Amino acid sequence: MPSHVAAAYLTIAFVPLAAVLTCVYALSARSRKRMRLPLILSNIAAVSMVIWAASEGPALLEMVTRTASAAEREAANAHALASANLFYATGAMLTLVLITAWWLLRPERPASLLSRIASVLLVAAAVASLVTLWLVAEAGASAVWST
Repeated sequence: MPSHVAAAYLTIAFVPLAAVLTCVYALSARSRKRMRLPLILSNIAAVSMVIWAASEGPALLEMVTRTASAAEREAANAHALASANLFYATGAMLTLVLITAWWLLRPERPASLLSRIASVLLVAAAVASLVTLWLVAEAGASAVWST
């Protein structure tokens, strides 16, 4: 089994976990104290899995390009192009998490307009990561099952 497949499955596990924890942290001020470390670690893991999958993808794409039909090559290329967006989406979510967990939404900070805006941005980043993951996974499944 190519290591890209293992990395992809771990990405499919960690990105939703990070997105859910991000939403809970953003929307529940009472949970922030105990959620802070798992939130940061899950987001770091999600980005790490995306980077690992992306680093293993070119070798698999090269193999597919050599041996696949035109439709399979097209589907694999669509998956590869979509995967770049997943790095940007999860990277943006991690960046927002780090900024907000240490500044705007840290557990002891009182609620403010900025903290509400930060919460909305965190939820938007989590949703964007989930939607992008769905699109990348769907393109990958199409590439695998295109024959």
